[in-house]
Amino acid sequence: KNGKVENKCSVCGKVSKTTTIYYPKTIKLSKTSYTYNGKTQTPSVTVKDSKGNALKKDTDYTVKYASGRKSTGKYSVTITFKGKYSGTKTLYFNILPSKTSKLTPACSTIEIKASWKKVTGASGYKVELLNSKGKVVKSVTTTKTYYTFKKLSKVTTYKIRVTAYKTIDKKAAYSIVSTTITTSTAPAKVTLSKVTAGSKSATPAWKTVSGASGYQVQYSTSSKFKSAK
Repeated sequence: KNGKVENKCSVCGKVSKTTTIYYPKTIKLSKTSYTYNGKTQTPSVTVKDSKGNALKKDTDYTVKYASGRKSTGKYSVTITFKGKYSGTKTLYFNILPSKTSKLTPACSTIEIKASWKKVTGASGYKVELLNSKGKVVKSVTTTKTYYTFKKLSKVTTYKIRVTAYKTIDKKAAYSIVSTTITTSTAPAKVTLSKVTAGSKSATPAWKTVSGASGYQVQYSTSSKFKSAK
């Protein structure tokens, strides 16, 4: 609440001037979320009174930061008032995991296995499967660095998005940034219908595979397809 300073006569007690000390109404950090980069994070503090005037650091208040402030997690900033002001205020900011990298899909006809590189300081990951229009089809959380989506449609385009998170106050605090890839389930297996042999040739034929853009044909003199062409 507001305070005041009075200029009062020490003899007669008459007040000649009264100055209002407006209470500190707005106390903010310059940032409340950072992305992990291995460096110490130190958000600045802004304090304004109820009239919008800025208070002066070290004159009207002091600031104390929690130690560390490099790893992912939650950190405190304590503002202690002094001089014409009293009381304390504690604010908090988070350091969240960085962006996932090396997100790689391995696809079959009805499954897509996504894998990615471990993110420093992450408690786990949210993995989302999206259709070609960007709508989330399925969302899961895992502490592993891979996940397999099953029972998907054949020859269908999907997007996979992975976001790392840190558990803070028993809740998942998600990274500000995500990694997204576009991939597709594979066509069905090709079935050879016949191979017509010539004196110096072989002509294979197969059934059309629904949704396929084309076919790769290999031949080799080895049953294990060594040195196949």
